[in-house]
Amino acid sequence: MKITVRTAVENDLPALLALYRELNPDDAPLAQGIAHDVWEEISRQRGRTVLVADAGDAPVGTADCLVMPNLTRGGRAILFVENVVVAGTAQRRGVGRLLMDAAVRLGPVAKVNLGRG
Repeated sequence: MKITVRTAVENDLPALLALYRELNPDDAPLAQGIAHDVWEEISRQRGRTVLVADAGDAPVGTADCLVMPNLTRGGRAILFVENVVVAGTAQRRGVGRLLMDAAVRLGPVAKVNLGRG
């Protein structure tokens, strides 16, 4: 199974919601309009990237990443990673590791985007 990791786009929203149901099966499903509004807000946040891991044309994992400016550690940004999910059918195949590797690579990119070279 070849896995590719990319930045999520709005068309991924149904697949993301399905993955999040695996993460939190007791949560009530979000109404489509609310999910769309939340996605719009997420997509406008500076430093925020939702990653998707695809197996062929099917999303099998996701990680929500936020890189924030920081006044400590020499001004290096802070990376937060949340809502990491790998579909049950794709677990134990390295999907989570690929997502985390991609998340870590966001740090240097965000530093440039924050105007620090």
